[in-house]
Amino acid sequence: MMEAVEADRLAHYADLNGYFDALWNMPYDENFEQNIKDTVEDELADVCIRIFDLAGYKNIDLNEAMLKVTDNICPSGTFTEKIYRAVRVLTQREPLAVSLARTLTRILKIAEQEDIDIETHIRLKMAYNMGREYKHGKKY
Repeated sequence: MMEAVEADRLAHYADLNGYFDALWNMPYDENFEQNIKDTVEDELADVCIRIFDLAGYKNIDLNEAMLKVTDNICPSGTFTEKIYRAVRVLTQREPLAVSLARTLTRILKIAEQEDIDIETHIRLKMAYNMGREYKHGKKY
């Protein structure tokens, strides 16, 4: 989430038009890296993917968990403040399923408020990750 804040600080946003214009003219990874990688949208997609991965690893049904989230979430303030409040949810003492569902709900709401098509960015990031080596060559 802090990588999304850093991208916002640098005004680094995805260029979907550039990405789709170049789709047939350059290799996928090069196009992604030029137009999408390390942007606010890309980093928020990463957050969602990591939440999905952890939920899957822990056998958490996020659909069921999200039904239990009754927060009236309407993040306000700067982008940084919205992300801070989403991070804070992860540090509260509550079941992991609830923490993940509440964090995901906040990220989805932030994306909506920022006019980010988060589903598209999740799909693009997953396609990009498919072409990368296991753990992207890192220890963890």
